[in-house]
Amino acid sequence: MRVIRHASLRAARWKNGGGSTTAIAVEPPGASLDDFHWRVSLATIDRDGPFSVFPGVDRSLALVEGAGVELDIAGRRVVLDEDAISFAGELAVSATLRGGSTTDLNVMTRRSRHVHTLERRRVTGRIELAHGVLTLVFVAGGGQVAIESEGERADLAHKDAVLVASACVVEATDGVLLVATLAQPR
Repeated sequence: MRVIRHASLRAARWKNGGGSTTAIAVEPPGASLDDFHWRVSLATIDRDGPFSVFPGVDRSLALVEGAGVELDIAGRRVVLDEDAISFAGELAVSATLRGGSTTDLNVMTRRSRHVHTLERRRVTGRIELAHGVLTLVFVAGGGQVAIESEGERADLAHKDAVLVASACVVEATDGVLLVATLAQPR
């Protein structure tokens, strides 16, 4: 289990300069935006405009903060608010803010190496997350959140994350979690 504290992370400008990105976890460690196998980050969109293009990469986004954003994904209009959305990284995507900057969790996997899922979970009490895949749990809001895996336990604050490779139990008091799974394609 690897705990990733938000306070320890640093933001950098987007590949195209239209916002900022804060890497939470990247494989292989230290990989750039051009050679990662998978990448989970926080993306802040601070103005209307195009997204960076990532050929051969599948992407999923889930809103963390802000009023949301309207996306034009290759001519299809979708609103990023409560539900996670997914799209191919080579598609032309542009964003229109719906009331100020937004921050979202961004999961990207190089299609030839990994597949992923991303879902929002509201948790009050205890839940067990399945093992067999690499799982990143991100605290998007709510009350207290603790996670336990293989005898280790960590208390998590807003925007903290944990990366686990085995089964884990999450305890929360009205927690809002974003759960990403990362696996090799079958």
